[in-house]
Formats: sequence, structure tokens, C-alpha cells
Amino acid sequence: MALVAGVLAAPAWLPAGAALAAPAQANLPAASQAGAASPKTVVTFAWGGGLAVQMRSLPMFRKYGMHATYFVASGLVCRHGQAECQKFSPYLTLGDIHKIAADGNEIGGLSLTHQKLTTMPTAEAKREICDDRSTLLRWGFRPTDFAYPFALVNPSIEALTRACGYNAGLGTGTLRGAGRCPGCGWAETIPPANPYNVRTPVEVNTVGTKWIPRTYESIVTNAQKHGGGWIIFTLHAICKTNCDLGTSPAILGAVLTWLYGQKANNIVVETMSQVIGGPVRPAVAGPAKAGR
Repeated sequence: MALVAGVLAAPAWLPAGAALAAPAQANLPAASQAGAASPKTVVTFAWGGGLAVQMRSLPMFRKYGMHATYFVASGLVCRHGQAECQKFSPYLTLGDIHKIAADGNEIGGLSLTHQKLTTMPTAEAKREICDDRSTLLRWGFRPTDFAYPFALVNPSIEALTRACGYNAGLGTGTLRGAGRCPGCGWAETIPPANPYNVRTPVEVNTVGTKWIPRTYESIVTNAQKHGGGWIIFTLHAICKTNCDLGTSPAILGAVLTWLYGQKANNIVVETMSQVIGGPVRPAVAGPAKAGR
């Protein structure tokens, strides 16, 4: 992206005449300004819900050579033709998910039907987690990470996530940011102390928060100022304007542009699997339903 008179020329997704300011040195940690090595800070974009509108994010990440993690509830994936799915289903198609993976992004699990696992009998919850992962494996994906639907998790669900073959599980709302949880930590550690309940700030545009580009930037720079670590931004949708559980192309584009300019300051974008690591474990069958 070209610099014009000290600002970044606006990409196609910004309104005509708009431009993005070049990253300001004043916003960087003191160590960066002094030329000293900054602590590594990793940023992950985690997409939940399996919604078709998430396809709008692909060219934006591709533009900067970045990748994200997309969590999919396999039982909600639209299996009809692409045109038919676009008419009646809000969810990603199987073809969409293969396109996401082909771009180098991670596909993770989200349970079969995106239900509240903590209120289910244990056998049903295990079936939701294990059979979802088995389906994703059968479709040719490599699911190693899981996102808890509605961010509801307890030690029993964590144990089931491990038993079903996942290497980690994603929680949310247990780090500070966007004015919430002021007594919480600044970032998750790498590796996490508990990989089956990875900590994140609150989900984007939830619990009374309104996220603008500066919201994302401040969470990342504050994490780096306090020793670095891992920041995960959890979203569901891309909307025309800023929206609940999601963001707009203009805001996401501004954030990605800013992050792209932070490589020299040891701020990088990675998928959840890149941070967690570990093998792709064999499929584990969930318990059979009663009567079968």
C-alpha cells in the first residue's frame, strides 16, 4: 500500500476520498521507539457462528498475507447448491469452508448444532463435540481447536473437548479490553496455562461495547506494553456498518492495515493452531443416541 503525503492511500473497501493514517510512533511501546526488541505479541482473529457473511473477510486477510481461524458447526453447514443456499440459509456452505481452508485459514470445531453445552447431559454434549469434529475430519479438514458455543464452558466440558481429540478450547471475556474486566490480565500467555479455556477479551461489540479501530489497537499495544502474549479477537459477522457481534469492512480493513504495519514491532497475526500447535488427533466417535 502506497504512502501519499504521510498517509496510507485508502484501499477499495473505504469510502471515496478516505485515507488511513500511517502508524504513529507515539502509539508504540517505548521499547519500539528506542529500537530495543519488543516482546512478541500474537493476534488471532477467531470467527464464530459459521455465518456466510464471513466470506467477505477472505480477500481482506489475503491482501495482507494474513490468516484467521473460522469455527464451524458442521450440522448447520448448508449442503445444497451455492445459489440455493444463498437464498434461504445464513450459514456457510461446504464449498465456502473449503475456500476458506484453501486460503490457508484454520477450520475449527463449534459443536454439531451450536447449542449451550453446559446445560446438556454429558453424553449429549460429548456427541455434539466429538461428532462435529469427526464430520470436519471426514470433509478433509484438520480440526485441532474448538470454540465453546456462547463462550459457556466448565471443567466437564473442557474434559470432553480434550477427550474428543482437540488440542485447545476457546473461551471469551476473561481478559481486559474495550473497557471491560479492568482487573483481568492484559493478554493470554504463550502457551496458555489452560489450553482448554484460552482467555480473550470480550467478543467484539458485545456487553455494551462499541469497537472502533482504536479499540483493537489499544488492546494490542497495551498487551505489548505489559510483556506481550496472545490476543484473540472473537467476531461473528461482517456488516455494512458496525454491528453486534461483528464489524464493518472499513473497520476490519483499518485494523488489518495497522497490524500489517506492526511487523517490525514484533506484533504478528497467526491462527489459533499456529499458536497452540500439536498433532491432528484421530477422530473420536461420540456416544450413540439412546435407542440406537
